[in-house]
Amino acid sequence: MHIPDLVLSWIADDGSTATLNVASGAAATVGRSPDCSVSTTDATVSRRHACIGLDAQPWAEDTGSSGGSWFERGGDCRPIPSRGRVSLDHGDVVRCGGLRIRIDWALAAALPTPGPTPLGEAYVMGIGQVVIEARVHDGSLFDVFRVRQGARRFAVKTPRRLARQPAGLGLATWSGIETSLWFGHAGFFADAAPDGLAGVLLALEAERIHRTRGAWNHSVECLSAWDGPYCVQDDFHSGAGRFRHALVMPWVDAVSLADLPQAEQRQCVPRMLPALWDALCAAPHGDLTARNILIDLSAGRFSLIDPAVLLTSSQSGDRHVDLLTVFTTTGSAYPLLPPFWFGEVPADLSAALGGPPETFLQAGRAVAAGDPLTWVPGTAPSVPDRLAIGVLLYEALCGHHPLFDELFGAPAWAGSYGEGVRSPESQAAARARLARGLVPPSAHASDVTQGEDNLALALLNLRVSSRTQLVELLRDSADRT
Repeated sequence: MHIPDLVLSWIADDGSTATLNVASGAAATVGRSPDCSVSTTDATVSRRHACIGLDAQPWAEDTGSSGGSWFERGGDCRPIPSRGRVSLDHGDVVRCGGLRIRIDWALAAALPTPGPTPLGEAYVMGIGQVVIEARVHDGSLFDVFRVRQGARRFAVKTPRRLARQPAGLGLATWSGIETSLWFGHAGFFADAAPDGLAGVLLALEAERIHRTRGAWNHSVECLSAWDGPYCVQDDFHSGAGRFRHALVMPWVDAVSLADLPQAEQRQCVPRMLPALWDALCAAPHGDLTARNILIDLSAGRFSLIDPAVLLTSSQSGDRHVDLLTVFTTTGSAYPLLPPFWFGEVPADLSAALGGPPETFLQAGRAVAAGDPLTWVPGTAPSVPDRLAIGVLLYEALCGHHPLFDELFGAPAWAGSYGEGVRSPESQAAARARLARGLVPPSAHASDVTQGEDNLALALLNLRVSSRTQLVELLRDSADRT
């Protein structure tokens, strides 16, 4: 049987769309070398980056590139192992640095496209019966499933159903990429079931997303309940007939910024900063990490997902507790300020760390007053989110955290909640770290420019207070090579 040619298509250096036919048994080389079949001047592509060929079906192989190779399929982005080979399907996209190559194969295009192997079915109140296509996020607090009903797809966020944790302990590490639960009053978890707390947190998240009015390119279909799978001690079980909380959102075909190769993150983050600034002016996020930014590469837009939420005793209705503060965030993104600190910019970060709680690291009652649902849109994001933007850019430029090191690895506000007493160890470590000063990203990556150094340090030192300043620094960073 004749196997039809494979057709590769990509955007050439002059901006036009280029195509190349690859016959059965042949392969095309990809790289910066002029003798490559798919040649480019893109600096993020290695001289001999990858091969794409056709045998019984299409395949791609990374030939030892420095930046890595990836392929996209059905909204998922997967790495191609260095000097390893993966099979491709019609419609896949192979990414080599900033170069994207679409795969078109006539034989596969003429055949019925098989859908994903379903994990079963579930009933979502307000939506109806759905097919569970995949579990796309395995979290310590929540899991996220991709489900389908006819031609429509949804993301369903639901409690992981962990066993009850000892009071006073978070459910994840201080500085991991995973969103963590932070709380102070020990009596809360003794009196409230984990499922009940998870339901309140999902309701608050739905309200937070709703109040952005589309500024994050993210929306909620409904706050509901479903009888999908649940986890007990890392084993999943059918949840048929056992309804649990579910936050249902439209499915976004996009790639997490954290899943992009380092070279692509470095290109992508600076370009998106003005739009990100605008999105955070509309509403504070509080858990701004690369994992919570979804990039739609084909449409050139991003979505902010999984915002931090804050729960206080007044919201929970527990009048017997003078103060209760529970919130979610990622400690590494907010190393100095808790996510819901809505005060002014301190004149001296190091001095403020040693001051009383009301001057900088808000604790207890002061944090409870910083309710994100009362945020009034302005010309600048909240101070913690501005610092998180700086962390995001710094990591994208050089792959290192700007503050955390072997001596300072937990947020300075650790221990600030419930009783309103900050951890002396965390405060001392933070003050010592600030005293050592911030090193520019170029100290970790020699190809970072002076302009990029200036932009990252200006954000981390809170010297950027308006979009105009941000754009000027971005323009300067592009000019200084």
